[in-house]
Amino acid sequence: MNEKELKQLRKALEKGDNSSLAFIFDEHADFCIQNLVYKNNCSRQDAEDIFVDSLLIFRENILNGKITYLTDVRNYVYTTCRNQYLASLQKNQSQEKKLQKIMPVRELLHSEDPLIKAEEHSEKEEMLQLATEAFELLNEKCQQVLHLFYVKQHSLKEIAKVTNTSSAGVVKTNKYRCLAKLSKLIDELKLKKRSA
Repeated sequence: MNEKELKQLRKALEKGDNSSLAFIFDEHADFCIQNLVYKNNCSRQDAEDIFVDSLLIFRENILNGKITYLTDVRNYVYTTCRNQYLASLQKNQSQEKKLQKIMPVRELLHSEDPLIKAEEHSEKEEMLQLATEAFELLNEKCQQVLHLFYVKQHSLKEIAKVTNTSSAGVVKTNKYRCLAKLSKLIDELKLKKRSA
């Protein structure tokens, strides 16, 4: 796509004509989605969502003049898809680390170690209470996946078998989604308790 074609596309998009984007969608959707699924272990649903988001980013970049010359539309859109997928993984991993920090070990809470100060004990007990309340608000599927992974310490493959899920990759995606939900619920409960 040369500079002239990009200008024409930008003008069409500015007028609200998205037919060129529909053409790009039809031409490149299967390639991008399949590569996300098979090369990156992404679920089909997530791959479809990421592709649509990437197409919208492509549209925005054209409208904002960030793209002035493009030799390969498919490569650009797929690279955007992959970057979006990696960014979502990184976000999910940071949420997982956050959750691990706010879910203290029950044995430590109830230990007789004199080094654990009363206020620390109380703060950890409160965090555990919030995590427990939030966990109970999750749907049954999320509870099962998180329990099997964090409490029973099953592998993703084992969880896929137990939950009758198609693959370990799907379990991984579900686990991240459930952690995100749990983290959000904990934050909501914290706010509710502070404002009460």
